[in-house]
Amino acid sequence: MVQVLEMARFAGDASADVEQPRYRRLRRQSRLLSMAISVLGIVYVAFNAGLVIVTPLINGDLVHMGPGAHASIGLGAGLPGSVTLSSFSLAQRLAFALLMALRAVPIGAMLSNLRALFRLYAAGTVFARENALRIKRMGLWLILFAATPFLIHEISVPLGNNFDGEWFHMEEVYALVAGAILYVIAQAMEVGHEIEQERDEFV
Repeated sequence: MVQVLEMARFAGDASADVEQPRYRRLRRQSRLLSMAISVLGIVYVAFNAGLVIVTPLINGDLVHMGPGAHASIGLGAGLPGSVTLSSFSLAQRLAFALLMALRAVPIGAMLSNLRALFRLYAAGTVFARENALRIKRMGLWLILFAATPFLIHEISVPLGNNFDGEWFHMEEVYALVAGAILYVIAQAMEVGHEIEQERDEFV
């Protein structure tokens, strides 16, 4: 019996040695992706924070506010359904700035959880409960992102900023489906982790 256990342990150590370069590669790639997502998150937050700050201050015809709290800068008519920023009062521009911040929060939070997920991979944590939790949160934030146009619509109507009556677009459908898929995948990972724990306890 002791010899069998020694052979099993030797086989496990040999398997770990064989897979070690693969894990090192995974950790290195995850570390690089974590750094890239960090840079992307900083740029995203800085860009949206700049829009939120500048929107109440600028009063010109070059800035167009479009459906879904989207903003564009340039000459011409802008996006379909958009109106110039100069057509809004100061109170409306302040409200629109808050709506843009509301629109940006779910994507920023999803990027934060994605960065945390790859940091876990970089640390060697691949199929733990923490991984499933990060993926689940990403799914929930995507689902919330899909709901933000409805929230923006309900908030903007009393403020007189309603220029997007057809607030639900394919972009929200994609986010809703992707969020639901990520949430179910996270649940499957949690169930698999619990089954593995029960098996280890049984052995």
